[in-house]
Amino acid sequence: MSRGPSDLGRRIGTAAVGLPLLLAGLLLGPPILAVAIVAAAALLGALEFFNLVGAGGIAPMRATGFVILAVIFVDVARPGLFPGPVWPLAVVALLASMLLRARDVSLAVPSGGDNPGSSLCRISTPVPSSATKRPPRSSTLTGRRP
Repeated sequence: MSRGPSDLGRRIGTAAVGLPLLLAGLLLGPPILAVAIVAAAALLGALEFFNLVGAGGIAPMRATGFVILAVIFVDVARPGLFPGPVWPLAVVALLASMLLRARDVSLAVPSGGDNPGSSLCRISTPVPSSATKRPPRSSTLTGRRP
């Protein structure tokens, strides 16, 4: 028997206490509190995303992801703070970090590297000649072979 409340009970209790506090903070608090709540939610969402990506076998780019998240969040929260749009800079940062990772493809791409079914192995592995022979063509209208 479990001694504590059930998982559903804990979730309902958290929602019953947390949602009114969250709504009060967003609607009745100062604007900086709303920004802090949204920033915390974005940070928790990014952490959850990186944990799920890591659990799926892909090494997440945490540092690049957090920097891009912070820059874009600041750009949205304080429009006009940067002299120009930051989206191109975010894309360049992401591509640069991916190029730095290109040395170890098996970490960055789950279907790459030593996996025998990966597309990278198929490119470098010669295909047996029996697999490249085509069967005789059939007539498209009659379905019979010529």
